[in-house]
Amino acid sequence: MNKKFVLVTAFVLLATIVVSTILIYTPQKEFFPRVNEARIYSEETIDKKIDVLETQVNLNPDNPRNKVDLGILYFLKGPQYYDKAINLLDASWRQGLSDKRIFYYLGYMYEFLKLYNFAIEEYKKYLTNDPEDLEINIKLANVYYYTGRIDDAIEQYYNILNRHKDNIVVLTNLGTIYFEKGEYSDAQECFAKVKNLCRKKNIVVPAKVNFYLGKIFFLNNNYHSAKQYLEEELSSSPEDVETQSLLAQTYAILNDRQNAISLCEKVLQKDPKNKKIRLLLYNLKKAQTS
Repeated sequence: MNKKFVLVTAFVLLATIVVSTILIYTPQKEFFPRVNEARIYSEETIDKKIDVLETQVNLNPDNPRNKVDLGILYFLKGPQYYDKAINLLDASWRQGLSDKRIFYYLGYMYEFLKLYNFAIEEYKKYLTNDPEDLEINIKLANVYYYTGRIDDAIEQYYNILNRHKDNIVVLTNLGTIYFEKGEYSDAQECFAKVKNLCRKKNIVVPAKVNFYLGKIFFLNNNYHSAKQYLEEELSSSPEDVETQSLLAQTYAILNDRQNAISLCEKVLQKDPKNKKIRLLLYNLKKAQTS
């Protein structure tokens, strides 16, 4: 996996301890905007709510629930306020409140700040309270990957697939890990499932899936199949230099000099120090004039 998978300065933070307390709360009264819902709140609305809650927290500092809601609001204001959000959420937990929202937002912020070991602990605490949450299960697997815990990441992805066998994100990530490990048969199997699911759902194939398939066939000297997948990747990501480079090499092997030269020139416009492509272009033009 290209380490871009699914985003500052890190704050000095204290590690927290895993707890397994099951939550008791009233869902209809819960303020819990998920990360992908954050934009539904305007800056003005957030600031007004913060003013009210700041007053309540100052008047009653022993009420940890107000601190949770206030911490969430600071989270919604963006990364420049994560220090306040983290302090409030951590304080509410240390006051004895076991609320899964605390672990959700702390995990997300720690991950954003690349404090991955802290993020893992928060996501695990969250899943103790809500083990079926698909988003956090995936995020935990991803963070295992970021920290080099590849076996844990693979195990976590398969745990998810046991319940969501057709999850395109999980299959794509799992295929990418297998590709990086050089386990090309397993990678190809995952990516083939992804393409089949995308075809059935009539949705766009995730970025790099066709590239990885193309590279697998390229490495296996099946250049016609490699060409097919790489061209498909390039049609959806026409500026991707990695795809342009490998497809140029494929064209050259297949004696499609015109397309190979064109792609080499595009690659060198963006990556003029690419010695491999520069040499390929030189040889192509030399062959063209001989």
